Amino acid sequence: MRLAFVTLYVLVLGAGLWLSWLNLRHQAREGGVVPRELEGNVRPGELAKIAAYTRDRARFGMLRTAVDGGVYALFDHEFL
Repeated sequence: MRLAFVTLYVLVLGAGLWLSWLNLRHQAREGGVVPRELEGNVRPGELAKIAAYTRDRARFGMLRTAVDGGVYALFDHEFL
């Protein structure tokens, strides 16, 4: 049963990291373009700030997720 929980935990962490990576990849391609729906509301300079903040936040979140998973694994010495 414990192995099932650990496996599920690893899968959830992996899925979160994968989705964050996909978001970063999409932003690298399309992040500099103001969406048609927001053309009148967002200036291009403002969009660059928003995109930079989102990238930094996503990268930090991915790092935090990876570190948290590693720390949990270190403290779960019965599993290792």
